[in-house]
Amino acid sequence: MSDTTPPPAPLPTTPTGPVKVSRYLWLASFVLGLAVLAFAFLSRDDQIKRLSDVIADVDPGRATATLTSAATIVFWSCLGAIVVVMAVEALLLRAIVHRHRWARWTQLLVLAIHTGVMLLAGTFLALGNQGVLIAGLLIMQLVLGVVALVVSVLPGSGDWFRAKDEPHGITSV
Repeated sequence: MSDTTPPPAPLPTTPTGPVKVSRYLWLASFVLGLAVLAFAFLSRDDQIKRLSDVIADVDPGRATATLTSAATIVFWSCLGAIVVVMAVEALLLRAIVHRHRWARWTQLLVLAIHTGVMLLAGTFLALGNQGVLIAGLLIMQLVLGVVALVVSVLPGSGDWFRAKDEPHGITSV
């Protein structure tokens, strides 16, 4: 046990510039998503009231309690869909950072789902005074996600995904 040679533990390969930029763009996208959730949550009473009015226009014969319940379900479903999409994107970002190439292409599918969720949430949450802000944040979040995905497939990042970790303590001959 007196050997001072370090074990051949692999050293992680440092991410290339495009991979780092992609990671930061994804993180910025998550921050915008959290801002959407915060603004929608803080204005939930106003949002639910406006959604009740929209539902009342569609089906005017319903009771007020039914309209409020339906509006509440729609509101929380939209927020829940945003949370689920962001959670899946965050898990895929973790896989990307750990150099799993499949995660980049799975992220493409999730971005397509994200687009649908954004359109749905924008339709129901972009009402009232906060509507323009929420819609703008949703659009910026999606744009950042698309740009992050594009950056993650640039040539410099492909080399990083294919690279093997160098063993620590062993020198090449």
